[in-house]
Amino acid sequence: MDTTEPTTITELLTQRAGISSSFLHFLDDSGDVTSSFTFFELTESAKRIAKALLSSGLRGGGTDIVVTKFNDQRTHILLFWGCAFGLSVLCVLLTNTC
Repeated sequence: MDTTEPTTITELLTQRAGISSSFLHFLDDSGDVTSSFTFFELTESAKRIAKALLSSGLRGGGTDIVVTKFNDQRTHILLFWGCAFGLSVLCVLLTNTC
């Protein structure tokens, strides 16, 4: 097992993905589980999203900013981690829930 301390959040997630079998559960408004990911599945999905963003022309390193809004937390979490792995800034616009 790697004992190196992570220095970035992506290193932390990657480390957790290698040692944890825990799940992240996504809930709907009534509290029911709609989907679940292991840390490994989240990491792999986020890396695919980062690759897709970079392949579409997005420049990493904080050069480009991804502005988005969505109603579900699953998409938010996936895009957040995808941007983190792609070294992009994510700016989330709030949705009107009133």
